[in-house]
Amino acid sequence: MLFKRVFEMSDLEFLIENTRFNLNQNLPQIEICGEKVGPFSQGSTIELPRWVCDKLEEQGYGSKSEDIPSIVWISKLAWSESRSQAMTSLEPLFYAKLRRMIKTLRQRANQSSDPTVHKDYEVVHMYALDLITSRLQKIVKASLMAPGRLEAIPNATDEEKFLFIVLSKLINSWSKAILEVE
Repeated sequence: MLFKRVFEMSDLEFLIENTRFNLNQNLPQIEICGEKVGPFSQGSTIELPRWVCDKLEEQGYGSKSEDIPSIVWISKLAWSESRSQAMTSLEPLFYAKLRRMIKTLRQRANQSSDPTVHKDYEVVHMYALDLITSRLQKIVKASLMAPGRLEAIPNATDEEKFLFIVLSKLINSWSKAILEVE
């Protein structure tokens, strides 16, 4: 539950981050959280929070102009992470983007009888697990070698830094319980 909250926070940060949106039709003035936005004309590119762009996309006003994660993207990350001694650098909000990709693919797989859609989900899930495993091994090793010292994991995401701190405390507590026998 503790880690679920950490990921919910990064998911929220991802949703409120501004992203570009290409309008394929006119958008009248709308109110978002008490703020008036628009009107905008067809063909315009606007920048709004991702959650607003998601809603506009659902209503057919256009599409987000952001890099859409792909199987190639996650496979390259998993491959390079598995071959690197140190943690590789990931983009900010990486896990939020990955979680969203997995969720979207799972929803598509559940709604489709097309075997390629199911295969895409399975492949992305496998690469994500490989990437997570590689990074976890490095986090565990760093929490054993340099407990609590964040400089030991310079390329860690915020979520990984949180895990590192929790692991360091847990390992320290474990060691003390064994070594401080009365």
